[in-house]
Amino acid sequence: MIRWSERFALGDVQLDSQHKTLFALISQLEDHIPSIHPLQVRHWHAGTSIILKNLMDYADYHFRAEEEFLESKGFHKLNEHRSCHVQYTQYVNKTIHEICRSHDLNQLDMLYRYLKSWWINHVLSEDQHIKPLTGNHPNDNESGVSATP
Repeated sequence: MIRWSERFALGDVQLDSQHKTLFALISQLEDHIPSIHPLQVRHWHAGTSIILKNLMDYADYHFRAEEEFLESKGFHKLNEHRSCHVQYTQYVNKTIHEICRSHDLNQLDMLYRYLKSWWINHVLSEDQHIKPLTGNHPNDNESGVSATP
């Protein structure tokens, strides 16, 4: 599970709120992962497709908002940042479509682990370049991320 902490905060209310929502969607997906809940999940749940679609749609919405913010601030590495988003979107959308078609729970487990890792790393590395652009610098000494399998 991914738990939000102030360590992730960039100082922009909108972007921080969007990151919190993405973390919550990934945590919702966790309930559908057999390796995490082997006694509870033995088959494909209809709700899984909805969560996956919501993740795709919300990530697209977030990436557009973040890129617009960066463009408005004249961020000099916008193309590199956008490229990270494009690579993520291509991989995740392709994988989600395959999973929704096949209902492959092993592939769903791998996607969950990828999403959790990608978002933690992206927010804590790539998105940290956004902090100076917000004018707000959250306290970097706050507690760290809590991510459990």
